[in-house]
Amino acid sequence: MNIQTEQLAAAWYLVQRGSKAAGVDGITPDLFAGVAQEQLRHLQLQLKRECYLASPARGFWLPKKSGDRRLIGIPTVQDRIVQRFLLQTIYPYLEETFSDSCFAYRPGLSIYQAVDRVMEFYGHQPAWVVKADIQQFFDHLSWPILLEQLEHLGLSDTTVGLLEQQLKSGIVVHGQRQFLNKGVLQGSSLSGALANLYLSSFDRTCVDYGIPLVRYGDDCVVVSQSWVQAHRALNLMGDLLSDLALSLHPDKTLIIPPTEGFVFLGHQFLAGEVQVPERRRGERQKAEGRRQKGGIGPPKVCSIVKTRRQRRPSDLDTYWSEPMTTLYV
Repeated sequence: MNIQTEQLAAAWYLVQRGSKAAGVDGITPDLFAGVAQEQLRHLQLQLKRECYLASPARGFWLPKKSGDRRLIGIPTVQDRIVQRFLLQTIYPYLEETFSDSCFAYRPGLSIYQAVDRVMEFYGHQPAWVVKADIQQFFDHLSWPILLEQLEHLGLSDTTVGLLEQQLKSGIVVHGQRQFLNKGVLQGSSLSGALANLYLSSFDRTCVDYGIPLVRYGDDCVVVSQSWVQAHRALNLMGDLLSDLALSLHPDKTLIIPPTEGFVFLGHQFLAGEVQVPERRRGERQKAEGRRQKGGIGPPKVCSIVKTRRQRRPSDLDTYWSEPMTTLYV
């Protein structure tokens, strides 16, 4: 496998800016920094010789507003570097498969572009709205389906093998190692991109059928001009997801009549208008400023723990694009 030192250095640079937490080996980015040059050379050699093995992630439960819990995995520092390198390698292939209806985990896009897209349709009243949630999306992705999709991208066998390792490396929770048989780990910098790939056929088919889908991760909105159109769209979405071993959440999926409002990505929609939450107005201005800077490349994910913003070295400018709001380390 042809790997340039600069690629691993760029990946390591972003790992340093991310979470300061340790993986299962107890090594934090700060500890790794003391031997980084030597370890990057060793990692490069392992990857070239195809003898690199991924470690399990360190897992913990993160409470959700709904009262449920989400399992988060923190990879080792070495695995974080490899994941970011893989993201850089595969992202140009991924972007070619993505539909314009997909807004999450993509450079230059955010919740605000998704909200604007909804308003392109919702501004025409009366409107019947399908608001749908994909049930346990990240946890239920089928590995055979995902690996087949990766193979169809034209990636090398070595690259697909490394991605498969990251999927199947497992997680350690309270000292007990668990081997999963499906899903992508929330905490991996690859998860958002792979999740978008998984739903790329769903997105494209909806568009082909004339369904004005707007999808942000596992949250979907379709604006229709009648109840019949909305009902047909909802049925098709359910059938398409079933083919991908997924389903819509029965308690979070509904058709909303024109007389009622709904909330999507923290924004209140009602009577053809959208209200931006006060707390998000400043965030939107910052996001628009970042978007205007442009940049092409794989999404650069943010850390769970905020770190001081550092000046980006000029020789790494071409490797990564603007940050996005995610939970990944």
